[in-house]
Amino acid sequence: MSPEDGKEKGKCRRLRKVSSTLLLAIFFIGLAPASYFFVEYMGDIEESGSKTTARTKAKTMGSSFTAALANSLTPAYSLATVVQQFPEFQSLPEYVLAHSFPKGGNNPSYLLNVSIPEATMTMFNRIAVQILSLPSLPRSVSNIQLSPAAIISAIYPLQGNEAAIGLSLLSRPIERIAVINAINTVQLVVAGPYKQLQGTFNILGRLPLFSSTNGINTTSIEGLGREVVPGQKFWGLTTVTINFNLLVVECGLANLSEYAYNLTRLDPTQPGVIVSVFSGGGCSITDGADVELDAAGMTWTLSLQPCQGFRPAWVQPVAIAAACFCSVVALVLVVRAVIAALADEDPSERRLRLEMEALRRRLRITSRDGFLLGQERAQGWWWLRAGSVGSFVRRMSGYGSGPVVSLRRGYVEAAAKLSLWEDFDVHLVDAFSQFLQGDRPRRPSSSSSASYDTAAAFE
Repeated sequence: MSPEDGKEKGKCRRLRKVSSTLLLAIFFIGLAPASYFFVEYMGDIEESGSKTTARTKAKTMGSSFTAALANSLTPAYSLATVVQQFPEFQSLPEYVLAHSFPKGGNNPSYLLNVSIPEATMTMFNRIAVQILSLPSLPRSVSNIQLSPAAIISAIYPLQGNEAAIGLSLLSRPIERIAVINAINTVQLVVAGPYKQLQGTFNILGRLPLFSSTNGINTTSIEGLGREVVPGQKFWGLTTVTINFNLLVVECGLANLSEYAYNLTRLDPTQPGVIVSVFSGGGCSITDGADVELDAAGMTWTLSLQPCQGFRPAWVQPVAIAAACFCSVVALVLVVRAVIAALADEDPSERRLRLEMEALRRRLRITSRDGFLLGQERAQGWWWLRAGSVGSFVRRMSGYGSGPVVSLRRGYVEAAAKLSLWEDFDVHLVDAFSQFLQGDRPRRPSSSSSASYDTAAAFE
């Protein structure tokens, strides 16, 4: 085989290899964005499932919160029923207004000295004990209050709450808004939460009461200026104080260790304004699963969000890693294809070609000896092969004597692979051996050259 034929053969093989490598590179180039979007799609599925789970849990927690809050507000309704049934309580607004006066000194103007009849106070304490001793009452209820003429006159239990006695709710700005709203709507209003010195939060449920005989005319209350209930006067308020921290525990919100939660409600005094009532979970909520609740006559919103977020943390890194991996593989394949295209010859093909040439020289079956491999062209001396001058030159020089023989490439290639300890076709090596052991072709009798395909004879 001539060097030109070997290079041409290797070039064809390299071309096929480069083409297959480029096709594989194109596949990985297309796979890069596909893998990225596939991982993102899987992340979307996980996120959707996580939001559905959070929304279901929020509905469950919301129902529990609504029930717990409604149960905690029942003492205000129970105390209101007692006030309307017993005459001792009916006359309290006039009595409190007649016996109340500013404390003086450095005390605020809305803090009064107030007193109610001892018999009435004894009855209040006895009834309050019965109300707060009900087995169904939640532990979150801290105390209940009686506020005739909107002045706090009785609290049970009194211990720890002495400073609130004599507080005029209509005179204190922070309390006045909720009281006016309760009177105006004639229904219980939840106020707060208010942070206590102990660090806990309290909310207050204030229920307005009206009486036909005793109380304050609502037309005289600044901010109302109208008769809220026809023929009725504002008697005062019954109030229940709820420890909101305990309420959150009772409804199960505090037990959501894997979730952050935020409870908000619409401000009854400022339409459209949302007030954050309570939050927890150790992290902020950016895109929570929201559930609207109707509790205590107000609209609340409970938001839940996993502390790690709805979207799994692995999605973005895995998507980027998958896309980068495919891109790197494609780049490597392109580089290999370029190197292969620019290379003169594959190292393995070059090694095989050199071994074939060495083998032919050792066996004296080169083109100079009259053996042509495949499409190998005859050497330049063959123009002397015809005529008497050619015969004379060959006899005198011994160069190129003998007929031309076509040698099958597969035989020599199999033998060269055997010499290199590579995989080879044993049948081709056997046929090559038979060719070498066979009779050499005789010179033709005529002066013209003859071609004898010995390889074909052994197929």
